[in-house]
Amino acid sequence: MDIIAYYLSEFDSKAFEALGFTSQAKGFEKIASLFDKGGNYLRRLRDEYDVVTSSSRRGQCNRPPRVRIISTREYLMQFSFDELTEIVKACRDTHRLKIKGWRKIYQANGKQKKAPRQRIPGTC
Repeated sequence: MDIIAYYLSEFDSKAFEALGFTSQAKGFEKIASLFDKGGNYLRRLRDEYDVVTSSSRRGQCNRPPRVRIISTREYLMQFSFDELTEIVKACRDTHRLKIKGWRKIYQANGKQKKAPRQRIPGTC
């Protein structure tokens, strides 16, 4: 969904029109439901990208963007509007995306080891 969120943040209403939606609300709900998420999930994810794109919206400006957001933006900047539109449509239609080089982006919050549980003395 990061690719879609970046696309919606960067191109705003032009993106919704290209995807065939008459309103942003309908677009958020329809796209998010394809991924078993609520519309607000996609809207909030888009807001995270507002800080690093040319969007006029303020988005999540009260905190620094996550590493994942920055690295995704850096990778997707190389694509034109038309190329990103095709990528988003493919992603929307297949729920998977296979782009050469996409695996080079490392998720900032990927697999993390849990700290071992420590037993507190005097408890069960």
